[in-house]
Amino acid sequence: MFVHTLPATIVAMATKQPKRRKPRRKEPHDGSIVNYEQPVWEPLLGLARIYVDEFMWMGEIELDNGTPLQAYKHYWTRRYLHLDGEGNAWFYREDGRYEQLVDDIVHHFNLVVRWHYPGQHQEECEERLALHEERISEETRSGELAS
Repeated sequence: MFVHTLPATIVAMATKQPKRRKPRRKEPHDGSIVNYEQPVWEPLLGLARIYVDEFMWMGEIELDNGTPLQAYKHYWTRRYLHLDGEGNAWFYREDGRYEQLVDDIVHHFNLVVRWHYPGQHQEECEERLALHEERISEETRSGELAS
């Protein structure tokens, strides 16, 4: 019986998975509320039409680069979802600026909508705050080293 074998280097090359790149962070922007009277539902309808009745429209924010964001608050979890006109999600940072999410928008949406047990929201907020503060301090350190 003839068994065909490949050289070990070819087998290793075929099984080696490409390294997953860490998504690049987007530049944060300042924003101010420009409309809190006329609701705009189109960005949320494009993302999650069946969940629209679970959200309250809180206002429109215009970023310093001219991008309009719609702020929606989930009625039960009280978490915010910020979407631009193209359906991209934005994260409100602790320093009062907005940063476009580079992560999976479905994962972010699930964090906004889901609340599995009492106290989970507080735990998740604390975890996200800790990660965010760590990211900011790393950026600050790397900026100080570069200058």
